[in-house]
Amino acid sequence: MRFHPLTRPRPLAWAVAAVVAVAAMFAATLDARPGFAADRGASAAQAAPGVEDGDAFGPYTGNPAQLPVDTHEMAGVIAPRGLLLMENPHVDWLGARSGSVAALGGAEVCKALGAGRNISYWSDVRDGTHCASRAGWRGPLQQSIATFLRGAGSAPGVFRISPKKPGNLAEWRTWQTPVLTDGG
Repeated sequence: MRFHPLTRPRPLAWAVAAVVAVAAMFAATLDARPGFAADRGASAAQAAPGVEDGDAFGPYTGNPAQLPVDTHEMAGVIAPRGLLLMENPHVDWLGARSGSVAALGGAEVCKALGAGRNISYWSDVRDGTHCASRAGWRGPLQQSIATFLRGAGSAPGVFRISPKKPGNLAEWRTWQTPVLTDGG
């Protein structure tokens, strides 16, 4: 695959971590939309000392349509570069249902750019502990590193969504995925 100098994957590896962090912050807000059961479990304040509930996102709880950006857009800004999203559906406040919808929406952005295999999402894990490595993540992680950071191999393009917290993009999408071209 040919990359424009500004979209070359290696220099922008830091962006993967940034999108995951921002997506996690927005994801819990989306679970407040109608049709999503309210999440239970530890709050952000309980899990991260120094973070108070409602600091930045309080005004959007129950009103996510007012957010200045939708979570799938945060994943989409990385496209066509590689993105691997790993999620834990066992910790409610992490917002895995919203995370899967955001990943599916981000995948549509990648498809529009002709890079549909450049995004992967994995939340189908058995272990519910927080901040733990999952054996199921190892393959897609190693494949993503080889492809997007070392320039060898092929993109994993895998989606393993937990049946415990599946999201349905069709419930949220009011648009059709366009096919974008570079005009050349």
